[in-house]
Amino acid sequence: TVSAAGGAPAGAAPGTQTGFAPADAAAGRASAGGGADGASAGAAGAEGGLATARPATTTGAARGADPGTAGSTGTGTGTGTGTGLAAPGREAPGTLSGQAAFESTVLDTITPEMAVGGVGQADPAARADMLSAGIRDITDTLAGSYQLNDVLRIILETMYRAIGFTRVMLCTRDVQTNSLRGRIGFGDGADAIVRRGFHVPLETSRDVFFGAISKGADICIADRDSEKVRAYIPAWYRKAVDARGFVLFPVIINKKPVALIYADHAEAGRLNFAAGELNLLKTLRNQAILAIRQKS
Repeated sequence: TVSAAGGAPAGAAPGTQTGFAPADAAAGRASAGGGADGASAGAAGAEGGLATARPATTTGAARGADPGTAGSTGTGTGTGTGTGLAAPGREAPGTLSGQAAFESTVLDTITPEMAVGGVGQADPAARADMLSAGIRDITDTLAGSYQLNDVLRIILETMYRAIGFTRVMLCTRDVQTNSLRGRIGFGDGADAIVRRGFHVPLETSRDVFFGAISKGADICIADRDSEKVRAYIPAWYRKAVDARGFVLFPVIINKKPVALIYADHAEAGRLNFAAGELNLLKTLRNQAILAIRQKS
């Protein structure tokens, strides 16, 4: 059982952790703090804003707004209006363009209310309260002496328990394999997946993982088998994890990917979020950035 310092939610799910080896962790890019009880989460963040998928109707190459400044503790939401560039690759004539497919997965708006059949707590307010409580615990921990791995465990467990994901995992930079490698996992079979090896390649590729990492974009895939995105789901992922929907939160420092927070749900169409929840999830990711930067 993974224990967490600094007031983690009680009853940690079985997890596994094999050490953290950040690379190139230096001064970060600006991002919004996301706000929540004065959380000190304004570390380097992602381009492209945070929100739910929108219809794939545009093909522009606009980049999301950058609503904060490095090291700020502001309360900007980081929603952005642009969505970043598509993953590399050209599409055959008459098919959905790579740009539109990528844009359809970028989180860039917030749903007004919790959708029926969503994940986690039945009451959106209870979910938000649990996320906020975790943010406060982490803020207090970051103000004193802490172990980096403990803070990262608290962040993952807060996401896992509050939202009700099937599993949540943290991947960090592995120089030997040039990938982001799974290190810590919570939830159904997460420890086994980490032991078997969950590697997100950093080589240029035409898929949603590289799109998220290379553009610093937060990505939500409601159904990996839907027509508009299935061509961008890599074979290695289908083999490693049996989940229909997933969310990606890149951890970008000094314009380089040092980690990735991955969360999923076994069923399609269950990754629906209430207003404000996505901002709290973004704040937790930004706290991971701050924790890494302070230990670098």
